[in-house]
Amino acid sequence: SDYVFPDLTYLERWEFAGSHPSVTAKVQPIRQPVIAPLTETVTVFGEEQPLSFETMLLGLAEKLELPGFGPDGFDKGKPFAKAEDFYLMMAANVAAGDKEDPVPDASAEEIELFLRSRAHLPKTVFDAERWKQIVGDDWWARTVYVLNRGGRFSGSTYDGDKLKNPYGKQLNLFQEKTHKAVNA
Repeated sequence: SDYVFPDLTYLERWEFAGSHPSVTAKVQPIRQPVIAPLTETVTVFGEEQPLSFETMLLGLAEKLELPGFGPDGFDKGKPFAKAEDFYLMMAANVAAGDKEDPVPDASAEEIELFLRSRAHLPKTVFDAERWKQIVGDDWWARTVYVLNRGGRFSGSTYDGDKLKNPYGKQLNLFQEKTHKAVNA
């Protein structure tokens, strides 16, 4: 039999889109909810949240009592009860960069803009205090810096006449369909 699960549109969900190999700059775009989802609200691990693919997976984890999920899913006091718990930790990792180059803290004005621009969202989608608790006080302003910009984007791609961010490993390009095709 078939199962049909409702999911969120691109304006209602989180997404970490990767970059294409032809993009030579270090980039990590981050899509985040900008409108309230049209799906119903459900409760998983005691947290109200919009029904989505991630919520369904978390609900299954709750029913199956899987380790690594719930109020202490990531660690003691670090929940993995909502999809945003995972995505906010990823955003904080993007803010941290390669350890030597974390982004700067967002200014008080920028944090205020961040909060005002999400004021229309229901608490099931945006809860500033909960978000701050997820990433921690030390990383909150830097995470806001990244989220306000829709990700992290390196401006420079070349160091002299060489790529600033060259591929670190062997790159293999092979497509079996193309290889077997005539007149490819």
